[in-house]
Amino acid sequence: MSEKSRAHTHDVKSITISSTSNILVSGGVDTNLICYSSEKFPKISRETNSYPQRPLITLAREPNLLCSQFPQKIEIWSLGSCYTPENIEGMASGTNLTLSKKEEKLLEVTSKAGGNIVCSAISNDGKWLAFSNTGEFKLFCLTLEGGRLKAVKVPQATKLVRAAHGLAFTSNSDRLLVVGQDFTLTVLALGSQGSFQIAGAMPLKSDTAAISPSECLRTLAVSGDGKFAAFGDSQNRVQIIDLKAFKVGCSSLFAATKLSPSYLPLHLVPFNPSVVSRVTHRHCFSPHSAPPHRRLRLL
Repeated sequence: MSEKSRAHTHDVKSITISSTSNILVSGGVDTNLICYSSEKFPKISRETNSYPQRPLITLAREPNLLCSQFPQKIEIWSLGSCYTPENIEGMASGTNLTLSKKEEKLLEVTSKAGGNIVCSAISNDGKWLAFSNTGEFKLFCLTLEGGRLKAVKVPQATKLVRAAHGLAFTSNSDRLLVVGQDFTLTVLALGSQGSFQIAGAMPLKSDTAAISPSECLRTLAVSGDGKFAAFGDSQNRVQIIDLKAFKVGCSSLFAATKLSPSYLPLHLVPFNPSVVSRVTHRHCFSPHSAPPHRRLRLL
């Protein structure tokens, strides 16, 4: 018996079969990974698109820290600084500035179990670190003493919050947004010395049982005033959530524009619950509660 599948848009360049489970994965020129069950081929069990699923770098602007995500660990670095000359405005473009302080690695946190790290975030004040692997969510309280950064795990957070697909702190670092693998939004209100409480939770999809294996959160953005959050998924759906009322402010389906599924970087402005979204076709969209979408082509 033979079966055919045309899941890729271009030539298939690689294929592998798991030695421990009935999974077949193919990869091709379109840079997508297609997963099949070898028992149910050619039915697709999961499709992973080419663009990055999550940002791998986040910044804590106040203490000048950089959080870098790796498959099995998180590194936090103190960024360097340079001498600022008095005539900097008159300097030629491309001039190298002299470093006054080099970058320094302050902390490394490993994911000991539960698979690869899926998403991570550091709060703007540098006092909180959150990440999730495929098995569990982890929250840490960070303290900087004498140039050394210490991370204390908050075990209660792992017990109350499921593994996440997306994480984001508000700009004032008082709340953490966690989007679970079941498309449930949980908001944690953060206190002092590692204390927190669940401020609210809501499903981002009305029928979580209908979530297909290929669906996943692609991007997550929080407005500067912390009042709204925007979510984009692999089906090109964008939702804006009112975080105070815990309800959907508006939603949009970019698939209606006949664009193929792509990574959707989102930005929320604090004074207006609108989204600017860039897609691979070099277009900007500003979706509102009703079509048509405002569209701007980028050169």
